[in-house]
Amino acid sequence: MNFEPTKFIAKTFSPFKRIPFLPILIDEQLKIFTLFFRPKVFQQMIEVVKWMKELPDIKSKYHKYGGLEFQINGKEVCHIHGDGLTDVLLNKEYAEKLIRTTRAEEHHVIKKSGWISYQITSKTITSELIQIIQQAYDLKK
Repeated sequence: MNFEPTKFIAKTFSPFKRIPFLPILIDEQLKIFTLFFRPKVFQQMIEVVKWMKELPDIKSKYHKYGGLEFQINGKEVCHIHGDGLTDVLLNKEYAEKLIRTTRAEEHHVIKKSGWISYQITSKTITSELIQIIQQAYDLKK
């Protein structure tokens, strides 16, 4: 089993998530760790971020609980944490289908909500994640 820092931090340090800027600071440290110790994951994260920024009307900002958030028309599409964990907002039915048919999992914190989590690993096929994000983008357009 792979160690997934974002999931561990979310469970262990949940009471601290509302301290201003702390989740962002921790996530930036995760990003540095990923860059040096998991470069394939970092490269895939960069590919996804680059693709997202090329979509029409996409805006990016820091996510309140760490990560880089992408929005269209003020609505969140997804956010990517520093270790490659990508949280995508869909609708409940489509999220359940993806959980059954892809590497997507139920959101690591908010269960049965339409949110899914997708952990980028060195073996991830980036196109699968991009297709999932594209669906979320299309839902929000």
